[in-house]
Amino acid sequence: MKVHLYRDSDVFYNESVRALKENSAENSLFLGLLQQAIRGNNPPLFMCRAKNDVFCMQTIPNQAVLAFKTRQPSASTMNMLVQALKDRPITRFVGVKEPVLRLAHLLAKARSSSVLTVMKQRLYQLNHASLIPLTSGTIRKMKREDLPFVAKWIQEFDDEANLSEKRITVKEAEKTARQQLDKGGLYLLEVDGIPVAMANATRKMGQSVTINLVYTPRPFRKKGYATSCVTALCHQCIKDGFSVVLLYTDLGNPTSNHIYQEIGFEPVSDSIVMEVKKVD
Repeated sequence: MKVHLYRDSDVFYNESVRALKENSAENSLFLGLLQQAIRGNNPPLFMCRAKNDVFCMQTIPNQAVLAFKTRQPSASTMNMLVQALKDRPITRFVGVKEPVLRLAHLLAKARSSSVLTVMKQRLYQLNHASLIPLTSGTIRKMKREDLPFVAKWIQEFDDEANLSEKRITVKEAEKTARQQLDKGGLYLLEVDGIPVAMANATRKMGQSVTINLVYTPRPFRKKGYATSCVTALCHQCIKDGFSVVLLYTDLGNPTSNHIYQEIGFEPVSDSIVMEVKKVD
């Protein structure tokens, strides 16, 4: 049996949703990004399935996001995936920690390459019963006049988060800011009329929504604004009818992990970003 390759992103989405329905929260990044790509008429560059256990897609250059029906795919399934990926120009792999680690090391061996852990992440889900009350400031949706400073914040966020191999340019940050304005999910926390932090409600699928782009500029840090912004956005998401609110954190930042648990988030699973390429 070989890896099944897809050209039709709608078919790929439908089959992945059916296969992953038992652990859709754990695979929310994969499913959400795929849905966004389809809605934006920008299908993935590469889509494949190994048996009915592992789904893989490439939405940006050099990076693939993976979804797993089980955290322990069989050896034959993993080897099939390695054969499908070893000659493709993909160097970064994102997904649930245990199987992505296995894949990275198998792929490194097949490519005679090195393995590097780029980021360790944790997925959290909000426990509604534990959500703390609203705190300081108020949130509002991003407006068109906010575009200049939001673009600057997005570029600063990318610089600090190291989410892709290359840092985004000013023009790319401006484009992302315009996209967020059009989608209507980015919120700003204001204190005394001044925007001091932002957070974004994205990857809306049925009753599920994910919060990302949580950022506080340096002049406003250590004042609890990120906590206030995320808390207020959680309340807004619940008001908008979402029963499942998800959030990823960088495990290298213990402060943010502690803050999100104080807000009312509980761990679901760990994910990882691995890099597999030759080192000069």
